[in-house]
This record gives sequence, C-alpha cells and structure tokens, in this order.
Amino acid sequence: MSYNHQTFAANQVTYFSMAVVVALICFLAESLYAIDHSHLTVSHYNYSHQGEDISIRYGTFVGSDDYYYGKDDDDHILLFMLGRGEWLEKYIEVYDLLYQKLGRAVVIFDYQGQGGSSGVRGHIGSYDQYVAAYLSFLADHYPNKSYSIVGHSMGGMIALYGTLTGQLTPDKIVLSSPLLKLRKKPVPRFVAKPLSRLATGIGLGKIRANVKSEIDYPFEENRLTGDREKYYRFRSTPYPIPPPSMAWVRATFQASHEIFQEDNMRRNLVPTLIFLGGQEYIVSPEGILEWVTRANQLAYQSVDLVYFPTAKHEIFFERSEITDHALFETANFLSH
Repeated sequence: MSYNHQTFAANQVTYFSMAVVVALICFLAESLYAIDHSHLTVSHYNYSHQGEDISIRYGTFVGSDDYYYGKDDDDHILLFMLGRGEWLEKYIEVYDLLYQKLGRAVVIFDYQGQGGSSGVRGHIGSYDQYVAAYLSFLADHYPNKSYSIVGHSMGGMIALYGTLTGQLTPDKIVLSSPLLKLRKKPVPRFVAKPLSRLATGIGLGKIRANVKSEIDYPFEENRLTGDREKYYRFRSTPYPIPPPSMAWVRATFQASHEIFQEDNMRRNLVPTLIFLGGQEYIVSPEGILEWVTRANQLAYQSVDLVYFPTAKHEIFFERSEITDHALFETANFLSH
C-alpha cells in the first residue's frame, strides 16, 4: 500500500513538472510571437473599384534600424500574397525572417471578402478585383518603388494572373503551392466549370460550393501542415470564412485559363521560383508541373521548381526544417 502511494505521488510530481515545462514553452512561444508583432503596422486602405467602395486591411512589416544586418533596400518592397481564408498576421515569423534576410518592407493584404477587409466573405466576381486593390495601393503608397512578390496558394494565382495579364510588373515572383488549377476532387473540373458558369450566369453566384473547410479535420487527418502547433494556430483564426462562392469558382477557372495562355507567358513572365510539396492535396500538383513545363518551353525567363518531398500544402507554415529551407531559397532567389 505504501509503495502504491509513493508511486502515485512520484507520478503526480512528474506530471506536474511536465505541465510546467509545456506551459513555459507555450509562454516563451507566445512572447516571441508578440515581440514579432511589434514590427507589423496594421491599417486600412479605402478605394473604389467599378463603383464599389472597398476597405482593405493591410499590414506593413519593417524592422528597427538595427534589425537587418546589412543595408536596407529602400528602393524595393516585397508583396506577400496570402492564400484563401488567411489573414495578414498568420505568417508573422515569415515576414520577420524575410526582412532580416532582404531588408525590404513586407506588405500584406487581407483580400476583399476575407480577414478584416470589407466584402462578401469568400466571394469575388473576378481576379481583376484582387489585382485592382494592389494597383491602387501601389500607386498611392509606393509609386516609385519596384517590387517582387511572394504568393501562397490563391495568392500565387493572383500574382501570376496579375503579372501575365500585364497589370502587375514585379521584378521576380516566388510561388508556394500555387493554385494554378483547381483539383479534380471533390467535384470533377468538367462538372464544376459549367456549373459555376451557369450559377453565376443566372444570378446565383453567391451560393456556396459544397466543400468542407480544411481546418475542420483533426491534426492527424489534416492536409495543410505537419506542424501540430501551427495547425492549431490556423484553426484558431479570428476571421473564419465560409466555403467559396460559385462566382469565386468561376473566377478561378477564368484566371487559370489566362495564366496558361502562350502569348501571356511569352510577353509578360518574369523570373519565377515555385515550391511544391510531395504531400500536396489542396491544389493540383499536376497543374503546377504542367504550367512549369509549358512556361520553360515558351518564356524567355527562368522558371525553377523546388520540390519538398515531405511537405504538405503550407510550405511557409510547415515544420521548421521545411519552412527554413523554403525561406533560404526565397531570400537567395530574390537577392540576386
């Protein structure tokens, strides 16, 4: 009886010690997260597009004077284009490291219809609306500065669509798991494409596609990241978003068509670096490989692909060894 009591007491001490260690790690992580936020300035940008008044929540990440160990690149900025359903604070550590490596201000938007920006949630009529926000903002805030783009998922489609249609003029582009084609599942493309066109054509563009949110799965079944802490941080988003509208689906098909046009690739493509994970199930990996192959055949600029065999969709929100590798490749590509 005495032995059982002592064993129980020892176990209780062990469990308490483990709890203290875990709590300390969480506290330190939250402290670092809060410190990083001190370099991020968040504001709103108001503009009009096709008669609609829009308020875009945006952030600018700039380190302090001794933050970057080199000469600040005051002539360039970096546009970081988020994926669908994301918000500008999500990648705070990524902006931090990119600024340290490049010395460039990082500018991030919550797109129309997501994050803290105005608009119908998860709905857009055309990718031109996403691009128009950047064009207006750049003309007002950075009229004489050049820029490069880092785009993730849907942000990759926005970056390429804006560039290949001749609206955006970046020096270089880095695309992480870009949405270049919609996947064949859960709805085959030959069904989803005419259905979205029909729904939008008869005034039902705001009805929602019947898809499950990627943050509704337990960690063990998620298709986003292999990092447990980051996955649960994503799940705790302050800006939940419904499934995409049928108009968004149609707009994505239209944008995809434009980025695969040979004339667009020949005329407007800039040096591009693309990241693809070996466990990619959110966007179409076949679409990425097809686009890279075609671009290298047609364009005068280089298009390079870096493959991460164990990565899921969120390469910039993955396990540290994966994200660190991606950031190294990004900084090296943009700085030369």
